[in-house]
Amino acid sequence: MLATTKSIVIEINFQKTMVNPAHRIGDYTVYTTQQLGRGAFGTVYKATHNDGRQAAAKEILYNLHPRAAGAEVDKVLKLPQDHKNIIKIYDVKKSCVMEPSLFIFMEFCELGDLNSYCRVHQDLFGDINHQLDLMLQIAEGVQYLHSKDLVHRDLKPANILLTQESESKTFVKITDFGLCKYLDPDEITSRMSTNVGTPRFKAPEFWGGGGPGGKVIYHRNVDVYSIGLTFLAMIQQLPTPNGILVPKAEGSLQASEINAEIGRIMYEHKKYNQPEIVVAIPKEDEPITVREIKKVIQMATNVDPEYRLSAPDLCTALDNIMAIQSQPSSLSINGDQVYRISLIHWTINDGMMHRRIIIITRLSTLSFSPLV
Repeated sequence: MLATTKSIVIEINFQKTMVNPAHRIGDYTVYTTQQLGRGAFGTVYKATHNDGRQAAAKEILYNLHPRAAGAEVDKVLKLPQDHKNIIKIYDVKKSCVMEPSLFIFMEFCELGDLNSYCRVHQDLFGDINHQLDLMLQIAEGVQYLHSKDLVHRDLKPANILLTQESESKTFVKITDFGLCKYLDPDEITSRMSTNVGTPRFKAPEFWGGGGPGGKVIYHRNVDVYSIGLTFLAMIQQLPTPNGILVPKAEGSLQASEINAEIGRIMYEHKKYNQPEIVVAIPKEDEPITVREIKKVIQMATNVDPEYRLSAPDLCTALDNIMAIQSQPSSLSINGDQVYRISLIHWTINDGMMHRRIIIITRLSTLSFSPLV
């Protein structure tokens, strides 16, 4: 059924039309002078539906990228549309602005991507609690994709959009599924071998070649590594001159910008059983929330994918930090005054994540509360 739909979209004859800043395509008007973004295979423009609803229109030039156009249309037609943190796809249309193109109409996110949001809304983006909420939404979106056997494979700040759906809530929308991969749900362990993605956000295993015939072998938690580095870029807020957020290693590769070369170094360390490379180091002079987020980033960016957090575990970890942040400044247990939670220890045993919270009482004794 899906293959038939794809065939109808791609094989139809395109009609050459005049270039117009306000170009009508089906029920939409595309404003080709209002560019929202640009990627390897397409450009995104502002658009409106006939009913006045705002939209974004991604144009993929069919003559230049016929395979990419067909593959992305096929993927977005199957994209789950029932999660608040996944971009909603409205329609797919054929047309020609400058040359034969396919247009994917989707939800419009007026706050832009994480890069532009950091630049324009520094007052909000600088609030660690607000960042933590965005991180949890990103993780929940990825968890949902993985539950549907879908791996994104190109998660980065540019592919995370934001919209203000209410006065008090900013929503994350994961977008750009051109490189995503649908896994076979009947396979117990689904692995992939196509080397794709953005170098500075790619997991180390992309740089390996340990599979048959020297192929790269990886599985779905490459997405977790990518959002771990995205989280690091968010809390560091070190944009390049063109405004792109980039993660900088703080541990074994201190002050080094994460890039393809560092990815290879990380892979070599794992290959030769050398000490683990840590990209995020909690510091005593940092707020406790930042320190705890960095501990989670450490586990999300573990060089060894077998010990890396899964998306559900990542959600649990961030949710726990958020719950602790919402605690009052002091608690009362059995009549004793207990000061605010001061330290969280995260451990992974038998592939399961555990945490224990250390609480300091008024008498400086320690009370342990294990939580799984």
